[in-house]
Amino acid sequence: LDGPPRVKRSVDLLLTPTQVLDILKDFTLFEQVPGGTVRKLIPRYPQVEAAEAIHDRVLSGGKGGLIWHYQGTGKSLLMAFAALMLLNDPEVGGPTIVVVLDRLDLIEQIQRQFRTAGLPRVTVAETKEDLRRVLREDRRGIVLTTIFRFEDAGELNRRDNIIVFIDEAHRTQEGRLGDDMREALPNARFFGLTGTPISDKDRNTFQLFGDPNDPGYVMNTYSMERSIADGASVPVHVETRMVDFHLD
Repeated sequence: LDGPPRVKRSVDLLLTPTQVLDILKDFTLFEQVPGGTVRKLIPRYPQVEAAEAIHDRVLSGGKGGLIWHYQGTGKSLLMAFAALMLLNDPEVGGPTIVVVLDRLDLIEQIQRQFRTAGLPRVTVAETKEDLRRVLREDRRGIVLTTIFRFEDAGELNRRDNIIVFIDEAHRTQEGRLGDDMREALPNARFFGLTGTPISDKDRNTFQLFGDPNDPGYVMNTYSMERSIADGASVPVHVETRMVDFHLD
């Protein structure tokens, strides 16, 4: 669709009482920015679709799923919205949301974004000992950590309303660290978020995180083509390199 039909379709989908109330309750954050001003953060539709899919999977008792969204389309905010949705829902029962990252600078970035946006009860597990203490003490809310801090942790918590978001899930998960994390939280729900899932003989993001009942093992997809069409990503153009080599 394009032009007025596209606008009408968007209005029909967005401006329903249920959708407006959901966006106000679970998908609106207010971020403190330098200078003392406040910026409102509202979602794009892939973030709503994926957060709702995560919430529905948790309520239905599912063990997790794979979210495949193209790079640079807002997976950090998607995790924030999904965490808020789960924390707001009494049916989830006071969950612990563990956000697992693979770089220290990402922890600082996401901690800053989550806290300036007013997400409740954000804890950073800065060492292996921190992580073990927080999970053994049954801390509720949001816990930020790296995959490396699960090394040789042993079993830490058997609750089934621990929900784990693994950012860049195509990295670091198939080896010992991924096994240590699953051993530490044997009944947790694991959701992998990635822009580039991998499938080869040694690593398979689809089978590790995907539910076999999901089409292609993927719970929610936001493709490069949709992202470019929406203007969320710029097109990528690849030009072949000219080989200046000639046979006489």
